[in-house]
Amino acid sequence: MSAFANCAASTADPLASPTRTRLILSAPVPAANLPLAALPLPMLSPVTPPWLGAMRRTCKLVQQTHLSPKKRQRHVRALRTLVDAYAPWVIAHGGPAPLAPALECMLEYGDGEDKVHVARSLEGWYAAMARSPDCQTLLLKILESCPSAHSLVFGELVLYGVLLLLLHCTASGVLLAAYDAHADEDERASIVRGLHGHVACQVAERRGSVRSLGDALRECRQPGEAYLILGATKNNLLTIFNQQNPVILSSALFHRALCEYLQALHVLPKQLSDPWRSDVVPKCMEHVGLLALSADGTRIIEEINSIVENTMTMPIMPPIMPTIDMESASTRLA
Repeated sequence: MSAFANCAASTADPLASPTRTRLILSAPVPAANLPLAALPLPMLSPVTPPWLGAMRRTCKLVQQTHLSPKKRQRHVRALRTLVDAYAPWVIAHGGPAPLAPALECMLEYGDGEDKVHVARSLEGWYAAMARSPDCQTLLLKILESCPSAHSLVFGELVLYGVLLLLLHCTASGVLLAAYDAHADEDERASIVRGLHGHVACQVAERRGSVRSLGDALRECRQPGEAYLILGATKNNLLTIFNQQNPVILSSALFHRALCEYLQALHVLPKQLSDPWRSDVVPKCMEHVGLLALSADGTRIIEEINSIVENTMTMPIMPPIMPTIDMESASTRLA
């Protein structure tokens, strides 16, 4: 009986001690009773795809310091094989940004054939690359290391729209850097022509000798084409002026487009050219400090000075005061 009582006392009241009760009351609330938003999220590392891990390992092999040219070229060929295998799928599902480190490695350590291959594999994506922060370096490196791809890259940028790229926070820096550092004279003319509108580009395609806005106006077959070109150029310039971005307003690209616009108005008669200048000249006078940073900008200032002088050459007549005959006035008063 005592044994049974001892066993019952030991099993029937396991939580009778105050210490045990205190421990239970101070225990944390189970996770099942918490709301879902209050539960801590598990810290999981992002899973690296197998193809991306293989490309990273191959890039490290290519970038080794003490490596013979033959072995390095062998690793570049292996990297090119990986890129060719996965590039169509990766680009179709999210753009070339995940492939940027591998492609930059191929451009840095590959030969001329590899560089041309990289440029051709990204055909159709250069406008999107200019707008992507992850692909800016890749785009500029393609322009730097592969001169034969300049026509392809700049053609796609102009086809997308020079004004749209200039108004984009990321693409504007890429376009201006490409214009200043990597474009030759013909490519710069094509980029500036993109600011003059699609009609100017069509006239330039029709006549290959067109290099400036004045040449495009002279080659217009119909009178309406000239006004379409001038209207598109004026709207684009005023849009850039209204954005008030000092980087774009001080760029050589914008200065050349503005200078060609002001000089092309000399082709028109004076009574027709004045309305086209009326909105642009005041904007230029507001930003004279930013226009004086390039050769085309100084020409713009000289053009504005001549316009202002021509408008102020008319003699300013003094106001005519009424003459009073004192004798007749005294007679009337008397």
